[in-house]
Amino acid sequence: DLEGGLLGGRYDVILGSWTPSEKTPKEIVASIPYYDWGLLVAVREEDASIRSLRDLGGRRIGHIPDPSVERALAELERGLGARSVLLRDGGSLLFDDLRAGTIDALLFDSPYVLWRVAGEPRTFRVVGEPLNRLGYHVGLRRADSSLLARVNDAIRDFRDSGEMTQVRQRWESRP
Repeated sequence: DLEGGLLGGRYDVILGSWTPSEKTPKEIVASIPYYDWGLLVAVREEDASIRSLRDLGGRRIGHIPDPSVERALAELERGLGARSVLLRDGGSLLFDDLRAGTIDALLFDSPYVLWRVAGEPRTFRVVGEPLNRLGYHVGLRRADSSLLARVNDAIRDFRDSGEMTQVRQRWESRP
C-alpha cells in the first residue's frame, strides 16, 4: 500500500520502480520518469516453438498482478489467444516456474528480464520488443509542489550526467 502510506504521511516520496496507474489517487503526482522500461516476454532458450509474439497463441504465460501487465495480457489474449495462467508476486518466482516448465513464457518488467537473461544466456531468452513503454517515477503528494520541482530537477541532472546510461548498462547486463 505504497500510495496509502504516502497519503497517510508515513513517508514523503515513493521511490523504487513505481509507475502510476489509473487507480493512483488524484492526490498523488508522478515525477518525470527516471528510468524507461516496458514489459518483455521471456521463454526457455531451448523452446524453439516460440520465436515471436505470434507464437504465444494458446501458451501459458506467467505474470504478476499489476494493471499494466493485465492490460498487455488482455491484448495478447484477444489478438493471439495467449492464456494468462499463473500469478506470482515477483520475477524470481516466475523465472523458477519458466525453468521448471510450469509456464511457457513470462511477462515482466524489462530491466529484470534483461538482467536475468544476461545472467543465464543459455537458459532464457527474450522474445520480441517491449509490449509497451512506461517509466519508473517518484510518487509525491500533489500538495508538495516544491518538492516535486526539486525531484524533477535531480532526475534531469542524473539523466543528463551520463550516470543513467551507466546504471542501465550495469543493470541490464551481467559481465
